[in-house]
Amino acid sequence: TKTTLTNQSNKSTNSISNSGTLSPSLNSPRLQRSHSRLAEFNSLRTSTSITISPPKSTTNSSSSLTTSTTTLAPFESASQLVSYINHSLNKETMFHEILPLTEEVFNLQLPKITQDGLFFCKYLNVVLPGTIDERVLNMNPENQNQIIQNLNLFLNSAKAIGCKVADLSPEELQSASTDTIAQLLWEVTRVGVLAKVSYEFHPELVALRESSEDLQSLLTLPPEKILLRWINTQLAKAKYPRKLTNLTDDLKNSEAIVELLSVIAPEIVTLQVKQSILQERDPLRRAEQMLLVCERLEANKFVEAKDIVSGSKSVIMFMGNLFHLRTFLERPVETQQNTRNSVNLDFEGSREERAFRMWLNSIGLPQYVNSLSEDLRDGLVLLHMLDKIVPKTVDWNKVVRKPTNRFHKLENCNYAYELGLKLGFSLVSMSGQDFTEGNLKFLLSLIWQARFLQIQMLLKQINEKAGLSKDM
Repeated sequence: TKTTLTNQSNKSTNSISNSGTLSPSLNSPRLQRSHSRLAEFNSLRTSTSITISPPKSTTNSSSSLTTSTTTLAPFESASQLVSYINHSLNKETMFHEILPLTEEVFNLQLPKITQDGLFFCKYLNVVLPGTIDERVLNMNPENQNQIIQNLNLFLNSAKAIGCKVADLSPEELQSASTDTIAQLLWEVTRVGVLAKVSYEFHPELVALRESSEDLQSLLTLPPEKILLRWINTQLAKAKYPRKLTNLTDDLKNSEAIVELLSVIAPEIVTLQVKQSILQERDPLRRAEQMLLVCERLEANKFVEAKDIVSGSKSVIMFMGNLFHLRTFLERPVETQQNTRNSVNLDFEGSREERAFRMWLNSIGLPQYVNSLSEDLRDGLVLLHMLDKIVPKTVDWNKVVRKPTNRFHKLENCNYAYELGLKLGFSLVSMSGQDFTEGNLKFLLSLIWQARFLQIQMLLKQINEKAGLSKDM
């Protein structure tokens, strides 16, 4: 058994090292050993010799399927999802026999289409390119274990980019209902669309910086806030009298969207077209006319007129897609490379930071982490991380759950520092104040040690399951 595990571990480690999902730069022998052991754990987890089921969540868990606050996002429109899937996969030859999907096929055959995991992985890679290294996929799965490996790769990759997938295991996903699969595909679509509202896809968004704002602060804003700022910037050009505060209720009457279209697509939404739409008094009809205009831009995705009028959250995806198609922002005078240097966007140097951020998002925390230096300052993410790795470590009665000032944040960060010491972390020359200030060097150190502890605990569990020696 030990020989079998070793051979499988070596084979899978080589595959995982090529994966595009979590690939931090290995700047030190210590990190190399850590990632080597992580690769070995992932290999063992999907090994044909042993199967480790994830521990069941307790009633306190924030990611339980039955009691959770972290559940799959509501699924709103089968027709819109089917349309976007057909549009996204129209060049994928692997599925030419089933595409384009009809709503009838979607409703009746979706579990069968997705059961081997390939459809999930391919779709995720089309929605957000480069998320999965397809070289590690089992393109022609010959047995149940290879299918589970595909599904496991999809679930881990989806969680790493911020999808809320509840506590679905690969086995549960394989036998999931059409509704559950549709919800998951919708969640992947939502995250993929909003992920493109970023500097990586649109360097010109640096033009949205306010006069007194640090550029790094702008680029670490959540996509929804960047979208809101972009819309208000464009509406100001049209001299629109109101400033939007949200992306749902403020767009119900379609007036702001029509004004936005007149700025970013003036050749289509002329003054005459704009006035014609705005003169329509019925909000539903106005929304229908607006979407007809968007159809010429190929931007009529994710919503129907009723969704606009009702203030559905799918409107956020609609606006994200519109942003991706036409930002209508002037590119900055400085070059892209100068911008990267000025705001710490050296992608080679930040690979480690992004890998740890993706790891945090993959372990089922209640909050999605966009930036380590910004989102961890209140200590809550750090405390949830420690409690996730070692359950019941945190006494939540000592935690300020809604920190409203710096003192509350410092109190939480000091508690996280104290728990780190109790868990045996080396936290020399740092304190809770460093976490509150967003000191990236010390935050990376804490997260690295937490991740290493998780690997040690899981390897111990695997050894006990397999009946191996503790020295392995």
